[in-house]
Amino acid sequence: MNEITVAFAVVPAPRAFIWAFLLLGALPILLTSGAVYALTKTIAPGITAMVVILGVAMFSASLFVFLSNDISLTDQSLKVKSAFFGRTVDRSEIIWADARMINSSTDSELLPKVRTSGIGLPGYAAGWFVLRNGTRAFMLTTEDPLLYLPVADGSALVLSVDTSSTLFQTLQREYQIEANGR
Repeated sequence: MNEITVAFAVVPAPRAFIWAFLLLGALPILLTSGAVYALTKTIAPGITAMVVILGVAMFSASLFVFLSNDISLTDQSLKVKSAFFGRTVDRSEIIWADARMINSSTDSELLPKVRTSGIGLPGYAAGWFVLRNGTRAFMLTTEDPLLYLPVADGSALVLSVDTSSTLFQTLQREYQIEANGR
């Protein structure tokens, strides 16, 4: 098999962008402007403008984070990369017999319980998490369907993968992963 490089097929859900805007843009502006007004009883346009510029810069950086995800599959490995986090797993270490498509509404034990090192917003999760069943997992998820890949070391990969993507079709062909779960 030749190397297949697939751009992350599912962009973060719109609610991830809304949360990022609220947390990184609107909230700092409101808190700073409100605090300055409460202390001085005047509006300080210079401070507000500076906070607006910083808020826009932080929100722009979050867009980079949300949109710089990729998954690549080679003869030897599966590589998952988000802006700050990544994991490479040898294909021989993945327990393909237990790999399956999951749905967050029916497979709640495979959803994150604790974030240990990563980004977790509604509609976007990237990095290391502990699942509700106690498994340590590297996640790059946005919305259903999710591909659950257990690894021989006891960890797992949980990925949002479009079932019409080249990546999923290749894995389905080689490892008989069903699109609707096993």
